[in-house]
Amino acid sequence: MNKEDKILMDELNYLKKNLKKVHAEQAAERKAFLENPKHKDMVAQVKANMAIAKAAYDARISAKLTQKELANRLHTKQSYISDIESGKRNVSFQKLEEYAEACDKHLQIAMV
Repeated sequence: MNKEDKILMDELNYLKKNLKKVHAEQAAERKAFLENPKHKDMVAQVKANMAIAKAAYDARISAKLTQKELANRLHTKQSYISDIESGKRNVSFQKLEEYAEACDKHLQIAMV
Protein backbone atom coordinates (compact mmCIF):
# COMPACT_ATOMS: atom_id res chain seq x y z
CA MET A 1 0.00 0.00 0.00
CA ASN A 2 1.43 3.37 -1.00
CA LYS A 3 1.47 6.44 1.25
CA GLU A 4 -1.63 8.07 -0.30
CA ASP A 5 -3.65 4.87 0.08
CA LYS A 6 -2.56 4.57 3.70
CA ILE A 7 -3.68 8.15 4.41
CA LEU A 8 -7.06 7.49 2.79
CA MET A 9 -7.49 4.24 4.69
CA ASP A 10 -6.63 5.96 7.98
CA GLU A 11 -9.21 8.68 7.27
CA LEU A 12 -11.82 6.09 6.33
CA ASN A 13 -11.17 4.08 9.49
CA TYR A 14 -11.41 7.26 11.59
CA LEU A 15 -14.75 8.10 10.01
CA LYS A 16 -16.05 4.58 10.54
CA LYS A 17 -15.14 4.69 14.23
CA ASN A 18 -16.37 8.23 14.81
CA LEU A 19 -19.24 8.59 12.37
CA LYS A 20 -21.83 9.79 14.90
CA LYS A 21 -19.40 12.27 16.42
CA VAL A 22 -18.31 13.59 13.01
CA HIS A 23 -21.94 13.84 11.88
CA ALA A 24 -22.88 15.77 15.02
CA GLU A 25 -19.92 18.14 14.55
CA GLN A 26 -20.84 18.74 10.92
CA ALA A 27 -24.49 19.33 11.82
CA ALA A 28 -23.44 21.88 14.45
CA GLU A 29 -21.15 23.65 11.95
CA ARG A 30 -23.94 23.69 9.34
CA LYS A 31 -26.45 25.08 11.85
CA ALA A 32 -24.02 27.79 13.00
CA PHE A 33 -23.33 28.77 9.40
CA LEU A 34 -27.01 28.94 8.47
CA GLU A 35 -27.89 30.96 11.57
CA ASN A 36 -24.99 33.42 11.25
CA PRO A 37 -26.40 36.87 10.39
CA LYS A 38 -23.47 37.45 7.99
CA HIS A 39 -24.78 34.62 5.81
CA LYS A 40 -28.44 35.67 5.87
CA ASP A 41 -28.56 36.99 2.28
CA MET A 42 -26.66 34.05 0.84
CA VAL A 43 -28.84 31.52 2.68
CA ALA A 44 -31.98 33.30 1.46
CA GLN A 45 -30.70 33.19 -2.14
CA VAL A 46 -29.88 29.50 -1.91
CA LYS A 47 -33.32 28.76 -0.45
CA ALA A 48 -34.96 30.72 -3.28
CA ASN A 49 -32.90 28.86 -5.89
CA MET A 50 -33.84 25.53 -4.34
CA ALA A 51 -37.54 26.45 -4.27
CA ILE A 52 -37.35 27.28 -7.99
CA ALA A 53 -35.44 24.07 -8.66
CA LYS A 54 -38.06 21.99 -6.84
CA ALA A 55 -40.92 23.71 -8.64
CA ALA A 56 -39.21 23.12 -12.00
CA TYR A 57 -38.59 19.46 -11.20
CA ASP A 58 -42.16 18.94 -9.95
CA ALA A 59 -43.57 20.57 -13.11
CA ARG A 60 -41.51 18.31 -15.37
CA ILE A 61 -42.41 15.17 -13.43
CA SER A 62 -46.10 16.16 -13.43
CA ALA A 63 -45.90 16.57 -17.22
CA LYS A 64 -44.34 13.08 -17.43
CA LEU A 65 -41.33 14.40 -19.32
CA THR A 66 -37.72 13.34 -19.12
CA GLN A 67 -35.07 16.02 -18.92
CA LYS A 68 -34.10 15.17 -22.50
CA GLU A 69 -37.70 15.51 -23.75
CA LEU A 70 -38.08 18.86 -21.99
CA ALA A 71 -34.74 20.04 -23.34
CA ASN A 72 -35.91 19.18 -26.86
CA ARG A 73 -39.10 21.22 -26.35
CA LEU A 74 -37.01 24.16 -25.16
CA HIS A 75 -34.36 23.73 -27.88
CA THR A 76 -31.61 23.38 -25.33
CA LYS A 77 -29.40 20.71 -23.77
CA GLN A 78 -30.40 18.20 -21.11
CA SER A 79 -27.59 19.55 -18.91
CA TYR A 80 -29.33 22.97 -18.87
CA ILE A 81 -32.49 21.34 -17.49
CA SER A 82 -30.41 19.45 -14.95
CA ASP A 83 -28.73 22.66 -13.82
CA ILE A 84 -32.10 24.35 -13.32
CA GLU A 85 -33.51 21.41 -11.39
CA SER A 86 -30.46 21.16 -9.14
CA GLY A 87 -30.46 24.88 -8.33
CA LYS A 88 -27.10 25.43 -10.01
CA ARG A 89 -28.41 27.89 -12.57
CA ASN A 90 -30.05 31.25 -12.06
CA VAL A 91 -32.99 31.45 -14.42
CA SER A 92 -34.70 34.55 -15.76
CA PHE A 93 -38.44 35.09 -15.43
CA GLN A 94 -38.77 34.63 -19.19
CA LYS A 95 -36.96 31.28 -19.10
CA LEU A 96 -39.16 30.13 -16.21
CA GLU A 97 -42.24 31.04 -18.26
CA GLU A 98 -40.90 29.05 -21.21
CA TYR A 99 -40.07 26.11 -18.92
CA ALA A 100 -43.58 26.18 -17.43
CA GLU A 101 -45.22 26.40 -20.86
CA ALA A 102 -43.15 23.47 -22.12
CA CYS A 103 -44.54 21.47 -19.18
CA ASP A 104 -48.09 22.63 -20.00
CA LYS A 105 -48.12 24.72 -16.81
CA HIS A 106 -48.51 28.38 -15.93
CA LEU A 107 -45.93 30.34 -13.99
CA GLN A 108 -47.32 31.93 -10.86
CA ILE A 109 -45.33 34.12 -8.48
CA ALA A 110 -46.45 35.19 -5.03
CA MET A 111 -45.00 37.65 -2.58
CA VAL A 112 -45.73 36.80 1.02
